[in-house]
Amino acid sequence: PFQAIGGIIVAGTFGVILGAIVAVGFGGIGIGNLGCGPAAADAPQVLGETGTFEGGTGRVVLAANCAAVTVATRAGTSWDVDVRGTESARPTLRRSAGEVEVRSPEGPGVFPLDSKRSTWRVDLGTDPRLDLEVSLNAGEASLDLRGAAIGRFVFDGNAIGNSRLDLSAATADRLEVSVNAADLAILLPAANLRGFIE
Repeated sequence: PFQAIGGIIVAGTFGVILGAIVAVGFGGIGIGNLGCGPAAADAPQVLGETGTFEGGTGRVVLAANCAAVTVATRAGTSWDVDVRGTESARPTLRRSAGEVEVRSPEGPGVFPLDSKRSTWRVDLGTDPRLDLEVSLNAGEASLDLRGAAIGRFVFDGNAIGNSRLDLSAATADRLEVSVNAADLAILLPAANLRGFIE
């Protein structure tokens, strides 16, 4: 179902793909030229929260603008969110027993976007079964989901560079990836997986 067109690999809906590595978009996109990406190394923490998934399942929603987003896993049922940047980049966080949602502040973007840059670090426990939705507008993403049990994984990216989604050591039922102007590598698990990449 894959077709190579110039520097783009376009994928349609797939039934079952086992252990594939998929490249999506144009190589060498420099999001830094837009003033987006990680916050300065000495940027203060603007959000720090921790919690626990209850009931054996959970849902995580991350919606970031002009950010470098890292998601990693660890044993257990807890989650942590750490965001560094300027006060204008402080996201909002909503939480419940089985859900955590983090969103960048809304508002018009102004170039250069240095004042909006932020660095997100999210750690997720591998014990619960999770639905994970990530939306990133301008920035970069590094998701290492080793050991995670994912029901539905959704990734929506616009103007992202140097990004990697690693599900090779995870289990997942469904994958839905939509990107525009992206430099993205996706590592899929060696197990039955349904969904689409476009």
